[in-house]
Amino acid sequence: MLGHNLRERFAGYNGVCLVDHPLLAHILAPVCRVAYIHGEIAAPGVSAVPDAWRTFVPLEATRQKLLAVGCEPSAVVVTGLLVEPDLVAAAEASYQGRLLRLESHRPLVVGLFLSGARPRPHVARLTACVESLAKSGHRSFVFSGPGASCAAEMRSELGRRGVPDDAVHVVSARGRNDETRRTAELLPSLDVMVAAAHERTNWAVGLGLPMFALLPHIGPFARENFDFAAAQGVCLPLATQRDAAALGSALDALHRDGGLASMSRAGWGRYAINGAANAAREVLSAATSR
Repeated sequence: MLGHNLRERFAGYNGVCLVDHPLLAHILAPVCRVAYIHGEIAAPGVSAVPDAWRTFVPLEATRQKLLAVGCEPSAVVVTGLLVEPDLVAAAEASYQGRLLRLESHRPLVVGLFLSGARPRPHVARLTACVESLAKSGHRSFVFSGPGASCAAEMRSELGRRGVPDDAVHVVSARGRNDETRRTAELLPSLDVMVAAAHERTNWAVGLGLPMFALLPHIGPFARENFDFAAAQGVCLPLATQRDAAALGSALDALHRDGGLASMSRAGWGRYAINGAANAAREVLSAATSR
């Protein structure tokens, strides 16, 4: 039903329709020029849209996977990592400050992110992480997803677990754009992040922000994203509830032996991070020259 309504709406549309999900790209590609933003490093077969006018991907490795399942070489454009522009603007100064802190012996500041779906295993792992980090003297910023109710539920659960108020701040956001703005404000202070291996994996690979991935992997993208980031030396797994409950002591050990600083260095300067701007230029050029 969704496909029928959208095709009716865009039939005969002469401009460029920008989408960021393969389902929308599949639906609309037969009726108009679709520019599909494929923001993740992973490229499982379901993400290939051979009929799309353009598919923007972060890396050449991503492009090759889409070409292997039927996309046309001329239609798949490598942009560099698709990192939110607000984060790109603060990236270098944030990285330099982070590296200095990771090479010191100060307590750490950890950003923990839940996806909008808030899968129960990830919620359980994340709350155990925050509890463990507080016991080790580290501070947490929890991004529990857009909406005041999500933030309130998280605060209640952490309070029930006895996490002190001064050890954690639950970030409340009105929507994804607001969450991105708040993340950009806090990025300079973050030393480590905890998140599922979805689009935020780009931050570990490109911003020098060491990552601990929430498992189990959910959806067709997460495992491939994790495998890539792990191979770059920027990401480690939180495979079990026990791993999550021991995150504080694990960070302490990695901090002492220089492991966190090494993870940060491995995620900086290897790949371009201005993919959003590059994709925008391509779309604007097409829109003005049609």
